[in-house]
Amino acid sequence: MKEIKDVSIVWESTGYSVLKNLNASILGVFCEFIDNSIQSYKTKKNEIRESETDYKLQIEIFHGDDEITITDNAGGIDYNNFLRCIKPANRPDNTNGLHEFGLGMKYAAVWLSNEWELISTAIGEDVERKVIFNYHDVVNKNLKKLPTIERKVDRSTHYTTVRLRKLETKHVHGYKWKILNEKIASIYRNFLRKEDDFFDIWEEDNIDIIINHKPLSWKESGFLNAQWWKDRQGKIAIHSPEREWKYKFDWMKLPYEEEVLLDDNKVIKKEIIIEVSGFIGILPNAKDIYDNKQKGKNGFSLFRRGRMVEGMNDRIYPKDISSVSPRSRQYIKLFGEIHFRNVDISFDKTKLSINRDKREHIFQTIATLLKRIDFGDGKAYNLLAQADKYKSSFERNTAKKAIENQLERNKNKNRTVLNELAENEAAKIEYDDTYEKKEEEQFNTSIKGTLPEPVTSTKKIGEYTYTVEFHYSDSLMDENRIFTVNNNYKELKTIQITLNMKNKIVRSCYEGKKNPDKARQFELLCGFVELLAISKVKAESGGREPKHVLYAFNDYSGSIKWFNEE
Repeated sequence: MKEIKDVSIVWESTGYSVLKNLNASILGVFCEFIDNSIQSYKTKKNEIRESETDYKLQIEIFHGDDEITITDNAGGIDYNNFLRCIKPANRPDNTNGLHEFGLGMKYAAVWLSNEWELISTAIGEDVERKVIFNYHDVVNKNLKKLPTIERKVDRSTHYTTVRLRKLETKHVHGYKWKILNEKIASIYRNFLRKEDDFFDIWEEDNIDIIINHKPLSWKESGFLNAQWWKDRQGKIAIHSPEREWKYKFDWMKLPYEEEVLLDDNKVIKKEIIIEVSGFIGILPNAKDIYDNKQKGKNGFSLFRRGRMVEGMNDRIYPKDISSVSPRSRQYIKLFGEIHFRNVDISFDKTKLSINRDKREHIFQTIATLLKRIDFGDGKAYNLLAQADKYKSSFERNTAKKAIENQLERNKNKNRTVLNELAENEAAKIEYDDTYEKKEEEQFNTSIKGTLPEPVTSTKKIGEYTYTVEFHYSDSLMDENRIFTVNNNYKELKTIQITLNMKNKIVRSCYEGKKNPDKARQFELLCGFVELLAISKVKAESGGREPKHVLYAFNDYSGSIKWFNEE
């Protein structure tokens, strides 16, 4: 194997400055590294599996105190590709994979760090190569080449490691690993999915993505299992089977004409054939939505070459499928994936290059399919109608009256907002004839029950004054939970405390108010809960250790004003 003494990085220094200041994200940067690993695996997987029958691609990202390491056991970077891999905008020979622009790893590394190290050996080669890129040296000294260090290894080894050092503080700090992990799992769900016949059209080879020693996994949303909505109408319900409301369609070709500008400035019309496949389903019943298990699951995601492109931060709601109103049941309940072939993509891989007219035509075509789906019983079902019509068993007049009662008890609240919220909740409650009475009783208790009025106060925590909102709820909360605290509104300095009136301890104290000897129990419980919530916020802004909650608790125990004190 010919030795590589150095690698070219010829590029204007201003170009690297542009990479440093791109409007990128930590999520997009990690995805660039994952894309490179997956494509390296795809290119060499047949060769690897000849000698490793139980082989599985593993990609690991680890963030230490001052270094981020990305490691894989993919095919590695061979001699020819190592010569070009450090130079920006040097496109690979094969642009049909996930690393098509020749810029992903370089821009990701420069954006996130000021020094990065690349180490790799390709299967079939007996050389490991290493190169170190120092951003400030490259830019200030206008370097054109970087020295390469080589060492002998076994020909059967294959891996790539990227170490990012001298991290850009403004880019690294502030993101939450739990949310980041969920987003990465969502983007690469087709590589994490377990074998399932329904998703087999889009499933890729199963791989391991491990972040900070924790393997990512993907959990499907599931589908509504219910009767056809027409069979539930009227006073007498028609017995019919329950079924999962989902529909998938195989790859179909949709031709378009597109104007193309040639090198001689002539414009010609060229036929473009976009291939589309996907699935559409109705989310499970409303109980899961109330439990936040389905929160943010509605809407659609768009995929290309196995990974999500659009729909991560802003879900797609095609008007012909989801309707145009966010309050409609179709909008709330319908979800799915749409996969594309023969479509270009933006540089940062966040946008498919499909104009508005093409998109609308594609969604209209899919909507037409959804209006006549076959479950094998000789009938045609409209999945869009099922999402829209399968609704609460409560009569609208009953719900309206309950809403009016709630509004009357809460005159100090915004009538329009409360009306919308209450009506949405009534509309989202799903029907199931096995527990209809229980659901109706729970609904009426929640809307019509006599609860204490919310209490708002201010508390001094450190150097800031916080607004403390104390709410009471008997909605679908876990009965074992006494209260919840939400201080996600840190910039507003607001703490929201919700006392669970369904909890046995809380209910016992509240009902004890009828007994003069026990009248103060409920007020003492509320004060104690408020004290715990404030102690939590104080500890989070200070030492951030369990013991600091105890310190804050003792500090504030004398400052809480119990509700019946003058």
